[in-house]
Amino acid sequence: MSSQNVASSFPLPPEFYKRYTDENLDKLKRIKEHGIEAFTNAGDTLPQDFDIFELEPPKPITKGSYTMFNDPWPVVDRMRTLEETELEQLYPKGEIALELKKLNNSVVFNFVELLDIL
Repeated sequence: MSSQNVASSFPLPPEFYKRYTDENLDKLKRIKEHGIEAFTNAGDTLPQDFDIFELEPPKPITKGSYTMFNDPWPVVDRMRTLEETELEQLYPKGEIALELKKLNNSVVFNFVELLDIL
């Protein structure tokens, strides 16, 4: 019988999740409130296998970009312009309100025509 590779669809979580115990989080909270000197002077011990400050969540990214599905995305989310997307602009610049009114009139007219047919 040949040996088969068994793979899980959902891999195990990384080992550091075991660090997030109620006891360790309580220690971190007390250190942040009173300071590390007061914490150690009170007779409490710090974990030896990792730094207690690693339990704090990272700060959110506010500048630059990140990669998702091999595409760079800016952190500040905004609509890209037609020039940035390299698409042709079908209306003259600065006359978007006029074009939107024309589209609205066309949609309303076609809706009324459809109601008339029904």
